[in-house]
Amino acid sequence: IAGRLLEGSTPVELYMQYVFGVGALSLFVPFVITHTSLSEIAADKDGKLLFTGQLEILAFCVFEGCVGLFWPSIMKMRSAYVPEESRA
Repeated sequence: IAGRLLEGSTPVELYMQYVFGVGALSLFVPFVITHTSLSEIAADKDGKLLFTGQLEILAFCVFEGCVGLFWPSIMKMRSAYVPEESRA
């Protein structure tokens, strides 16, 4: 996904705003579940994940996808804005 976005004509700065927003929202989901009564019903007695547990796993997977988009994109912006002499 990152490769296709970086090859396209869409500016990195534009889609990174959405990546940050989606990443923040995906981390907010487990916070809400943990700090409400929903945390008590994340799994049943046998350890099988119920809907809230599956929702937390999905939210963490979405966050990891955002991290996977973040690093290649930030390196492209770094190469565009930071001079070669200043980079370590």
